[in-house]
Amino acid sequence: SVFASDRSGAKAALVGNYEQITQRLAEYADAGIGSFVLSAQPSLEEAYRIGEHVLSALRRRLASNERKAA
Repeated sequence: SVFASDRSGAKAALVGNYEQITQRLAEYADAGIGSFVLSAQPSLEEAYRIGEHVLSALRRRLASNERKAA
């Protein structure tokens, strides 16, 4: 099996509440980063919460930014 420590490449951690993480990912997207590889520790439940709270908020924020730019 492949574990996070077996992956090569850059590694970074974002720590904060859901709004803070959403804000930071939006800043990366605004800087031109179009893809993220996300993981959640320590559990599947945390990964679900990230999807529910962070990714949905990030999608709304990016869609709003696109409408404002148009």
